Amino acid sequence: MFIRGIVKWVGFRQTGVSYEVAPRFAGKSKFKLRTLIGFALDGILAFSTLPLRWVFLVGALSAGACFLYMGFVVVLGVLRFTGSGVVVPPGWATLAVAIMFLGSIQLIAIGILGEYLGRVFDQTKGRPMFIVSELSDAD
Repeated sequence: MFIRGIVKWVGFRQTGVSYEVAPRFAGKSKFKLRTLIGFALDGILAFSTLPLRWVFLVGALSAGACFLYMGFVVVLGVLRFTGSGVVVPPGWATLAVAIMFLGSIQLIAIGILGEYLGRVFDQTKGRPMFIVSELSDAD
């Protein structure tokens, strides 16, 4: 369990307390870089679906780049037929656009699946939708 995330999720007012860290009395920290990276990943993945949404965003950006490139290829093709001396290897542009387009469609599909997966993940945690801070006696 990622306690820092749960404290933030509960939603109570929080405040920071400033203090000076005393030097270590003896020994060295047992937290290695690998442990710290795992701790950071726990915090990111346990309370956020943002990485799943990034996949969709990358797919959408790739699709946009694909359409821009497709427009560039069309312009090059038109210039080639007008006799301006532009040389485009035959079939290369079509293949590049097709690969980019299919790759971006796959990323968009994975992003949509990730969004569903994130929502299922949030529901299976069993966390309540709200937290009651006070109860009143209504007798």
